[in-house]
Amino acid sequence: MTVIVSVKINDGVIMAADSASSFGTGQIYLNADKLVNLVKGLPIGVMVTGAGGIGTAKIDPLMAAFNAIALMSTNPWSARPSIFVI
Repeated sequence: MTVIVSVKINDGVIMAADSASSFGTGQIYLNADKLVNLVKGLPIGVMVTGAGGIGTAKIDPLMAAFNAIALMSTNPWSARPSIFVI
């Protein structure tokens, strides 16, 4: 079971998740990263649960690819640090 929580407050959103992952074999991994900063240096987070993938792709490489693309200033939807106030 995964527990993820998000709470909207006046200044933004608080995100929290547990760190345990269980496998079909009964093995439990206690250090899973279910809450990830999607774009380094910016307040953009993602919470992950389930099998950890989309189709046959694992979620980690997809998030890394998004991070690289989001920081490219040539994209009209890029995550420009100048528009975020931390």
